[in-house]
Amino acid sequence: ELEQKHKQLLSGIELLELDLLSARALDERNQKLRQSGLVSGENLLAGELAVKRAGIQLRQQRELIADSRRSTATSIAAAGLQKDILQKQIAQQERLMAQAKVSAPFAGMLTTLVQDEGASVAAGQLLARVSELSNYRVEATVSDFHARALAQGQAVRVEQNGELLTGRVHTILPEIQNGTVKLLVDLAQPHHPLLRNKMRVDVSIVTARKAGTLVLENGSAFKGSGRQDAFAVRDGVARRTTLQLGSSDGKLVEIVSGARAGERFIVSDTKAFASLDNIRITH
Repeated sequence: ELEQKHKQLLSGIELLELDLLSARALDERNQKLRQSGLVSGENLLAGELAVKRAGIQLRQQRELIADSRRSTATSIAAAGLQKDILQKQIAQQERLMAQAKVSAPFAGMLTTLVQDEGASVAAGQLLARVSELSNYRVEATVSDFHARALAQGQAVRVEQNGELLTGRVHTILPEIQNGTVKLLVDLAQPHHPLLRNKMRVDVSIVTARKAGTLVLENGSAFKGSGRQDAFAVRDGVARRTTLQLGSSDGKLVEIVSGARAGERFIVSDTKAFASLDNIRITH
């Protein structure tokens, strides 16, 4: 539209330039004829006025096109400013849209999600939790009876299908629920291919270490620590003796006293022989 108006103004200037040339030519002719007395003074004056009128109209038209150019430049500048404002608004809306779109920074499994569709949420509020499928941590529960023996950084053994993984206690949660303490374990191999989300594993926490200790395979014949009767097998006969038991990791039990290295003991349930001192072993 502005370009069309500019073309019309240029066309008007060209026509006015022609009118000015025509008026000047007529005025020059009248000047020559006036010398010969062939043109009246009135006609001569009218010709001179026509030249001045055409000059004024041409000047006004040129000023008009100059004003039009300035107006066009101002409109373009205003349009450019409006464009910048709109682009900033669009960029801001795009940022808001990007912030409203929740995406995980890594691939994994969605384990927690806010279920209330359309609910208002605050900045920083937890909307979802994603578990990274290649980086695992173990969540273990222990009876609160052992709570005092637990400490951050203790060594941990994790077993699953005969596979043994090592780790360390990272966090001990202070809350006790249903008589159990929950703790989090960092694995030495968190990317082990055996691991799966929600997999159940056996966890052993190393609360103490002893070197040069005499141990027996733990079994139903032993009930915790302290002095206990047991049957030592010698020459095909199991004879009752007393053992002083110490610490245990569930698989092995410490023998504090009452036995020597190399001796064999019955570790299975011996309640049926509680009244006997000797049992003959036959094959």
